[in-house]
Amino acid sequence: MELEKKFDILSATLNKTIENSLALGLKSFESQLDVLLTQKMDALDKRLEESFSKKMNSLKAEMNKTCNEGFASCRRKYERNNAKVAEIEKKIDKISDNARRACKLTVNGIPFKQDEDLKKIFSILSSHLGYSNPPEASIYRFKTNDRRSICMQFSTEFHKNEYLYRYLKKAIGLTLQIFPEYASNNTRIFIQSDLTSQQYKINKAAIKLKKTGEVKLIRIIEGSVMISFDGDSKFYSYDSIADFEDEVIKRNPNGNSKASNAIEKI
Repeated sequence: MELEKKFDILSATLNKTIENSLALGLKSFESQLDVLLTQKMDALDKRLEESFSKKMNSLKAEMNKTCNEGFASCRRKYERNNAKVAEIEKKIDKISDNARRACKLTVNGIPFKQDEDLKKIFSILSSHLGYSNPPEASIYRFKTNDRRSICMQFSTEFHKNEYLYRYLKKAIGLTLQIFPEYASNNTRIFIQSDLTSQQYKINKAAIKLKKTGEVKLIRIIEGSVMISFDGDSKFYSYDSIADFEDEVIKRNPNGNSKASNAIEKI
């Protein structure tokens, strides 16, 4: 009986020891497992965060690139459209200016006076050209013109041309003597079509080249500058100053033309 009792005590002690060992081992395993799981989760969170951040940065860079390219494309289109609009406006202004000039005549040879009556001057001039009633026109003097030319702006190109044709029939006899205050003055009065900006430049260059002998005669007919290089009856007209310069240079193949110098100073 005593041996059995000792065995039971030993068995109980052994079981208790085994239970305590298992409990401690299980607790240690759980602790290590928690640490391992925590480390793994932290590592996974870090990788996910790095991957997400990398993808976000890549997406942000791609979006910025797309937006910048889009903005650049829009800017280029805007600049091209602006350039086209500016070019169209320039053409419209040129057409409008040419249309206005097509109805204008300029009068040179009538001296400027502070108290002058331009309407009266126009009336006397028109009467001398055969008009019983002067055509409708706006009359003024150029302020910046060296000769202070008188400008006559007619309502239509037809009326302007009719006035010019009447003048051409009496051009030689049209002098300051038609005005009472200049009764003894036989200085001629000249009337001509107003020039477009290109024709004005051509005329100015031609006058300079006439002094060098490269141009012989200059005529202005219906707003076009007519130029003779040989002094004969053959005259030429040009649409632009560049065309005129090319013609002058072509006529001087040895390169001694002063055309470029004359035109550059205009």
